[in-house]
Amino acid sequence: MNTPPLSPLRRLWARLALLLTVTVLLTAVLQITLLSVTALQLSRSLPPEAQRALRAVVSAELTTVRLPLARYFQPAVLTALTLSTLFSLLLAFTVARRFSRPLEDVAATARRIASGDLAARVSLAPRAAGAGVSELGRLICDVNSMAEQLQRAERERRFESAAVAHELRTPITALHARVDCLVDGVYPLTTQEVARLRAPLALLGRLAEDLQTLTVADAGELRLLRAHGDLAALVREVVTDFQPLAGARSLTLDTRLPLEAPVFLDAARARQVLHNLLDNALRYARTRVTVRLTWEGNWRLEVSDDGPGVTPGSEAQLFARFYRAEESRARHLGGSGLGLAVARALTEAHGGHIGAETGESGGLRVITRWPAGQQVHNQEC
Repeated sequence: MNTPPLSPLRRLWARLALLLTVTVLLTAVLQITLLSVTALQLSRSLPPEAQRALRAVVSAELTTVRLPLARYFQPAVLTALTLSTLFSLLLAFTVARRFSRPLEDVAATARRIASGDLAARVSLAPRAAGAGVSELGRLICDVNSMAEQLQRAERERRFESAAVAHELRTPITALHARVDCLVDGVYPLTTQEVARLRAPLALLGRLAEDLQTLTVADAGELRLLRAHGDLAALVREVVTDFQPLAGARSLTLDTRLPLEAPVFLDAARARQVLHNLLDNALRYARTRVTVRLTWEGNWRLEVSDDGPGVTPGSEAQLFARFYRAEESRARHLGGSGLGLAVARALTEAHGGHIGAETGESGGLRVITRWPAGQQVHNQEC
């Protein structure tokens, strides 16, 4: 929306200048009026004889002295009054302009941001920088900070849009190619060939489900069906589900779990977190994946692999959407690129925390913390 230009008299600096000028003139008028009232009250406080004598003296002085002097000094007084008024206007406009210019810069920058120029910033000129920690200085810093956050959010939005398109292209291309081969008779239309369509379809379904989960979590509308449960039992179930996959890849899946781990959570969402963590670990492990659950004021669940690990300092980025690690942990083994991001969203929705670190013997260790549901008996089995 275009903002119509302001007329000169409607600008803030013009209003401030007029206000300062009127204030100066009113102050002069009030002082003259106050002196006149004081002189009048003083004359009325005198005895009648003294008042008559004073009027006679004033009348004689007015005729013989004051009138000629007034005619003599009147042009000089008018000139001084005119010059003082002009000087007051000039000073008022200068001061008002100095204070209103940064506000005009802020308004102009805000209009540029609203029009889509997210790179716009309020220039920290000396007059603005001199504001220090004043209200004007904080306003300029807040506007620039808002613009930076909007620009960062726009970059992330564009990156995620491109990443989603890239992730969708891979399974769709595979489906399209295989279907064309089946239609053209390159592959026989058998149950085995049709069954091969399941893998890209499953990847598409998982990508859609992960995107839906993250979208709902971002909107603050993620609903959890919490109930008292046993986190240790839930971990055992998920580990059991992954044992065939670990065996097919010649991997050892170890667990160190207490007899029970009472928690108050959404079992389906917690299972999704565990599934994503184990799926990620099994993709990159060389020989072993270890799952450990211990009590440290809350439940600490560790999922460790002995894979190539990540560059120190980049662990936090693993939970970003579509983050690609170095080639040693690139996603050539499949996956939607959203598993750890979904795990973080669901863990934090439960009031927990998730993080990653390098394991003791290399590899990656992902740690989640879950609030307890009742008194804990920490006995491992």
